[in-house]
Amino acid sequence: LGYVEHLGAHDQKELWGFVAPIKDNKPKLQVLYKAFDWLIQDAQHHCVRQVVRLEALFEANKKEVDKETQMPFNSWMDITTVKAYIEVCKQLLRYIFRSKDIQPKKRPAYKLTEQQQMCINDIVLLNQPLQDNKYKSVVISGLAVLAIREDNGWLDAKDYTPKYLAMIKLARLIVV
Repeated sequence: LGYVEHLGAHDQKELWGFVAPIKDNKPKLQVLYKAFDWLIQDAQHHCVRQVVRLEALFEANKKEVDKETQMPFNSWMDITTVKAYIEVCKQLLRYIFRSKDIQPKKRPAYKLTEQQQMCINDIVLLNQPLQDNKYKSVVISGLAVLAIREDNGWLDAKDYTPKYLAMIKLARLIVV
């Protein structure tokens, strides 16, 4: 997947610290968490056929730009799934907030765009062209860090895939 190369020289225990749950009360992150919870709840309620045109739901469910999809995007998730998916996004938010001010040599080499720096708590983080190196995206870089287990090993595909699915589902939900 390229994660090992992207994260290679960095201490995995330190990287895990970027995404670990907050032990102290960081007011800025707590506010962001609450706003994100509300955003997802609101998006899930509004991302339905009665509110959004069916064409938009089909477009949101595309997996490849040039291929049509057979089913519209379905925003429904049970509460357990919603909580698990939101936790993945919160881990990425922690990664961004904890690593953004660290010298690039001491953290994985992603680069926030100027717009992302100004709007760090907005969906603009999802809109970054990947160009020559996909790991320049803070979201992709953060997903790489989420592949690390607490014991400094790597998650297997069975345990890691739900994290990717969480980001895909919630990104689609927010965009619609």
